[in-house]
Amino acid sequence: MSYVDAWFDRENDIIKVVERNKKGEREYRDIPVKHTFYYKDPRGKFQSIYGDPVSRIVCKNTKELRKELKNY
Repeated sequence: MSYVDAWFDRENDIIKVVERNKKGEREYRDIPVKHTFYYKDPRGKFQSIYGDPVSRIVCKNTKELRKELKNY
């Protein structure tokens, strides 16, 4: 498939993608957004690209993400 267009529907937390299939027809897909961020944590289970231990936070929607970002 070749990429045609994509946009973020902030109201519904969905990325809408338009692609062309092998026949040249347009196909529309909705991809749910996964809000994820990492913060430095000495006991973190993950590792940053710099080798620092980090923890991951996954949020269900944009409102929850903003709330969590304020905490960290």
